[in-house]
Amino acid sequence: MKKLLKYVITSAVGLVAALILCVSRGVFTAKTAADFYVGLSDAFFVPAVFMLGVAGLTFASANGAFYPLGYALKTLFSVHNWSKKHKFAERQSYGDYVEAKRENVPKFPFELLWVGLAMLAIATLFLHLFNLVYYA
Repeated sequence: MKKLLKYVITSAVGLVAALILCVSRGVFTAKTAADFYVGLSDAFFVPAVFMLGVAGLTFASANGAFYPLGYALKTLFSVHNWSKKHKFAERQSYGDYVEAKRENVPKFPFELLWVGLAMLAIATLFLHLFNLVYYA
């Protein structure tokens, strides 16, 4: 039930974003079918790209793609922290930092992936309908 709730919430957020984009693009007052379909395609494409982007960044983060950057920033701020005097021996090595980070790996958001792919499929369907109407 909890897993289903994640999918429902993610879908609701995506549909609300699509509705806001439909209103801002004037889809409901479109004069031609081509304008209607291209507006719907854009409205579903934008949330799909955001959802898939967040899923991709979470996947990269879970697999350690950002560990070097995080360690570099942590080391930089600890070296240049003038309020505390850190000794060099007290600093954490990169290997210890990676081990500590791997204990708290975020779970992959499958709901973002699947809802994003579904919205991308809907956007592709509306794009195909646009092409049928516009180039007919």
